Amino acid sequence: MSAIRDAARNAYLRVRGQRVDVQEQSALEVPASNPGPLHVLTGHTRVVSSLVFVPSTDLVVSGSYDGSRRVWSANKGREVGAQMKNWAQVRAVAVSVDKETVAHGGDDGRIVVCNLDTRQKIIEWNTGYGRIWSLSFSSYGRLASGHEDGNVVVWNASTGPVGPFKLHDDVRSVAFSSPGDRIATGGADGRLRVVYSHSGDDVIPAIQAHSGRVVSVVWSPNGQQIISASSDCTIKFWNSSDGSLLATCQGHTDYVYSIAISSDGEVLASASRDKTVRLWSTATHQQIGPHLQHPYHLYSVAISSDGHYLAAGGYDENVYIWNLADIRLEAAKLVASGTNNSTLDQQQQDPATNSETPKPSSEGNDASKKTDADANKVVPEAPKQPQSETTNADNNAEPNWLDVSSHLIVTRSKQLTFDAATCSTGCVG
Repeated sequence: MSAIRDAARNAYLRVRGQRVDVQEQSALEVPASNPGPLHVLTGHTRVVSSLVFVPSTDLVVSGSYDGSRRVWSANKGREVGAQMKNWAQVRAVAVSVDKETVAHGGDDGRIVVCNLDTRQKIIEWNTGYGRIWSLSFSSYGRLASGHEDGNVVVWNASTGPVGPFKLHDDVRSVAFSSPGDRIATGGADGRLRVVYSHSGDDVIPAIQAHSGRVVSVVWSPNGQQIISASSDCTIKFWNSSDGSLLATCQGHTDYVYSIAISSDGEVLASASRDKTVRLWSTATHQQIGPHLQHPYHLYSVAISSDGHYLAAGGYDENVYIWNLADIRLEAAKLVASGTNNSTLDQQQQDPATNSETPKPSSEGNDASKKTDADANKVVPEAPKQPQSETTNADNNAEPNWLDVSSHLIVTRSKQLTFDAATCSTGCVG
């Protein structure tokens, strides 16, 4: 991370017109380009609907319409251990904060909780509330589920379920706050709800957040912001205490299916049907560097708790692993070269012809022959505290974020710590 910090700092100084050490400057003059994914992981035979990293590891769990859950090493680029099978399509996966259990839910309305090490089933709930779109673990091991019939239920293996709470016509995403006392939900009705997890009572009045379905919600690690993503192609930041709108991020050109926030609360990743992942600063709400192009529609994204890896998956059955350190370094080069995000986005070609994208190693996955109907007979429909502005800053200081002509660079070198808010996912639908 020190190399990223140094490169970003030097880029910042160059834009400010200050001296940069000659030896360090040469590293910044490499032409900026999208580094491409670190790994393309193959194995699923249908849409990858949900992704979540195991806290404090490089392991990422994927859920698929093929009924399986697989565990992958983002570092080594390979599957780890046996896959977990299910007869129904998997829509949501979640991993407990203690790293001991993994839960999944899907079309049959069942929740299955397994031991992450042994892959053996621990408990199963036949919920009776219909298709499960989303799951989220609290920091104390409770599990919230969001259902197609509009109900949210909180499950506890020791004390039994709490709820159901009827919050929407169709619940597309649920997310526990870090302390676990509140749950944020997004619905097909375009509304955002924030309720107490023990009662389902509103913390703040329901918000008509989007003109389309709210398909993914996350909390900032400090609990002061809630971020929502929608089929209306936008991402919005909300004050969790009063429901006021803080910012709207635009840039995607199709449904935004999934968002994930880094454990330090500084970076938000979004995955879209427009085949891109975009990174955003939660402080300035601007895009960080160029988008990350993929071959097909994306339905899920996740960030590792140390901030090193990003995983994305979707329509073509593959899991793409990106090295965020590489991406942040490229962002530093963009600032040094004076290239802006929009220009670079326009220059990026369709990923089908992008020679920098690694080819999957397995055969027989001809995604180009699939139709949206094959991806479930239901075409997916949309499936922090704000950092204060500093005036009169010292130009020689090393800011955590550099915002120069709308080019944002992550320069934080500290180890990121896991937060329960990163352990939830909204799923394609």
